Amino acid sequence: MAIDESPGSRGTKNTCASVPLQDNPWWRVDLRSIYRITGVAIFSLGDCCSEELNHAEIRIGFRNDTNNQRCAVISTTKGQTQYTYQCGIMDGRFVHVVLPGLKKTLTICEIYVYGSVLENVALRGIASQSSRRWRTAGFASSVLDGNMITTCSETEDKPGQWVKVDLLVPYKVTIIQLALKKSCYVDKVLLDNSSCLVIPSEVQDLVTVDCGGTEGRYVTVMLPDNPPLVCEVEVYSTWKNAMNKVPQRPDPSGHCPFSYCSREYVLIQDQPMTWFEAQTYCRKGYTDLATINNVQDMNKAAEKMANGLTDFWIGLHEDAGTWKWSDGSESSFRYCLEGQPNSLGKDPNCARVNGDKWSAKSCNTKSMFLCYYYKKKSLVRIQSDFDMSDPVVQQQILTQLEAEMKKKGISDFKIRWKTSGG
Repeated sequence: MAIDESPGSRGTKNTCASVPLQDNPWWRVDLRSIYRITGVAIFSLGDCCSEELNHAEIRIGFRNDTNNQRCAVISTTKGQTQYTYQCGIMDGRFVHVVLPGLKKTLTICEIYVYGSVLENVALRGIASQSSRRWRTAGFASSVLDGNMITTCSETEDKPGQWVKVDLLVPYKVTIIQLALKKSCYVDKVLLDNSSCLVIPSEVQDLVTVDCGGTEGRYVTVMLPDNPPLVCEVEVYSTWKNAMNKVPQRPDPSGHCPFSYCSREYVLIQDQPMTWFEAQTYCRKGYTDLATINNVQDMNKAAEKMANGLTDFWIGLHEDAGTWKWSDGSESSFRYCLEGQPNSLGKDPNCARVNGDKWSAKSCNTKSMFLCYYYKKKSLVRIQSDFDMSDPVVQQQILTQLEAEMKKKGISDFKIRWKTSGG
């Protein structure tokens, strides 16, 4: 093996990778992420078989073939086992070692790659999708949670579906990497209105897309007629204008500063109201009109945008020439707030989510609206002379608790049962 951290010990091939006799043999390592590589070290067997590495080329890049840019040509010396080469600065995911020529055998005992993972700027953005197949899973935000395996965006199974990432500010995008399930290809990847080049690859679950430094803000993945699950969208680039520094990945404690609660959003879609009517409704039945303080909040709000429901009030409104939330707080977080207050007429102006932007409209316009409330967890300890491990007793207690909750007008709740030891 060439990556087992045993660089050709004791002059044997037991811990080396060997490509048998063939034309232009090659060996490859897939780093699985995009790295900025500064150097590579190759280990050989030393006194034995130096011709099996001599004149081999080290190539680094995004292609899953031997046509990537060359870092170095190896020149072996009798008795020497390690050869280290500085590559300057080369970005890539694949490192190939190729031995040009006819009827050659390639042997590598170990390879060290020096560099650092490039920042995935998609983690600063917000995701949306054309549709959602399931009510409780397959959210667009899954493509920006850093998990390539277990959480995925899943659209409806029909043509014309897409997943979009808004980077919030323009970037010069070099490479996009897609983690897919059920497929190894996509129809097209757009950066704003420019198409990027999908690099052919034998790797089934990771697709690399070359945008060549094109400047843009919106990454749109156009899906084939049988849409795959898109588990992650990674975007690697250089900043043009770095503004948003809030990471996409949510805090482990949730979306609420307290460990016992989390902010939940409810979209009221069947009773269009003015902004002030919606504010009264939300305060009466929930906590208030939606406050969106960061990217995490925006992603939770975006999850309500299924089936074309993309035009609704949030709690942001104009107050004495400044923008404030319904609860009176101010926030520097803005998501594409379009429409200047001075140009919208004499009516008071309020903000609503309109597709993938926020827009300012007259507060007297009727629209759907987004409320929020805090979901709290309460622990109730029960002691009884009954056998609490009896499922029948447990069910009776749960039924009584549920009835009491409903009497108090609380309908959105879950009760779970847990027995303590001892």
